[in-house]
Amino acid sequence: MRNRVKCGAFYVCFVVVLSSVMYSCGNKNGTASNDKTGTPGATAQGVNNGTNNDMNGDANKPGQAVPVDFGNIALANKALMEGDYKKANELIDVILKAIPEDSFACRTKGDILVKQKNYSEAKIYFDKAINSGKGGDNSGWGYLELGKMYSESGDHAKAVEALKKASDILPKDEIIKKLLDAEKKK
Repeated sequence: MRNRVKCGAFYVCFVVVLSSVMYSCGNKNGTASNDKTGTPGATAQGVNNGTNNDMNGDANKPGQAVPVDFGNIALANKALMEGDYKKANELIDVILKAIPEDSFACRTKGDILVKQKNYSEAKIYFDKAINSGKGGDNSGWGYLELGKMYSESGDHAKAVEALKKASDILPKDEIIKKLLDAEKKK
């Protein structure tokens, strides 16, 4: 539990810092770049699915970019830590609606579902996080969360398997090593 609190606090701090950086780069509305250019202050682009309603209720043409406020991830994690799962879901769903494969948002959604004991749906989101990470660090974090989910649900063999994959991707991470060692003893 102590490690989960550390990870949760890390996520919140990371997103708060990310939001501050975006604000200081001249992007005063708190949106981030997802345009593959890495341009500071660029807008994260979700695509309207043709319903002519974006997240703000404004009419858009299908295919038009929809801005995303990544501060919602920090707020969703805060709500999650406070046990307000309804609010956490609402906040993270705004991001997932615009960017369904965002690794960080998928992991957060999975964490919310784990807290609600909805392991089968949580696995779907952790798998999305792993796949969108393309074998890099984000995949490692996805495997970490998947391993913690399996541990919590009592499937220790699958927890060890997922944590080994996380450790292979992130070999220097001490939290993963400790969780893996503890899981092997179960």
